[in-house]
Amino acid sequence: MNWIKSHKLSVFLLLVIVLLFGKSLTSSLFGISTLKMSAPLYNDSVSYEGLSRSILPIPGSTNPEVPLSQRKVTVQTDLSLLVKNVRETSKSIKTQAESVGGFMVNSSADYPEGGATGYISVRVPTAKLDAFLETLRTLAVRVVSENISGTDVTDQYTDIESRLTTLTHTKATFEEILRQAKNVDEILRVQQSIFQVQDQIDSLKGQKNYLEDTTATSLVSVNLATDELSLPYAPAQPWRPSVIFKTAVRSLLTTLRGLGTAAIWIGVYSVFWLPALALIRYFSKRANPPHKPA
Repeated sequence: MNWIKSHKLSVFLLLVIVLLFGKSLTSSLFGISTLKMSAPLYNDSVSYEGLSRSILPIPGSTNPEVPLSQRKVTVQTDLSLLVKNVRETSKSIKTQAESVGGFMVNSSADYPEGGATGYISVRVPTAKLDAFLETLRTLAVRVVSENISGTDVTDQYTDIESRLTTLTHTKATFEEILRQAKNVDEILRVQQSIFQVQDQIDSLKGQKNYLEDTTATSLVSVNLATDELSLPYAPAQPWRPSVIFKTAVRSLLTTLRGLGTAAIWIGVYSVFWLPALALIRYFSKRANPPHKPA
């Protein structure tokens, strides 16, 4: 405490140096970049590790009036593939989808130091889904996870058809009334009713077409990576020495990069702290001159 009181200027210079580059140094020191995947994480019902496959139960009605072959089901498949080359595999998936009459929905890729990762989603005809998935499996070094889920929309589709039938009859009734209208006021009111019914018909037709398109094709979402640790999955065995070793090596490299970054920052800011250090030593010597021997 006495030293601080007798060296107020030195303490002040040290505080200025810390404020100048302390914030910038801490923000870059030991920085660990996070890998962002454009694909959503899987739900808890998915089974993982190796060539695993979990088919979720199809919710919805089991209306016996609709034969099984005529039911409307939307199918979505999620895959995580360990591959040798993310870019080439992504191109191959797109090409294979187009060859069976499908199309690409979206695609993304990242190339960090830890290993390349990518995501691609495509739509393919539901009738050709099994053959397409078999082709995707041959493109991978290993299928890390696979999940197929379906949603039964038959009730929704049937309801739309019934409402369309009713509205079509209603529109025909209004058109018959319109032909019998005898004055302008009646014509305008009936035409307004016809326009409202037609709007509802157009909306329902759009919904019906959407359901037909989504059930005729299946969405396939694929996560790609050259490193298994970059894929979004939960291993069946949490403790795995090989994985721990890789994680430890990465942590060591990150620490070394952090130390190198700190050394660079300290060297660059030496134009501030070296003169300040020199001044501190200078004033310290003046405040405490060496005692001459008697």
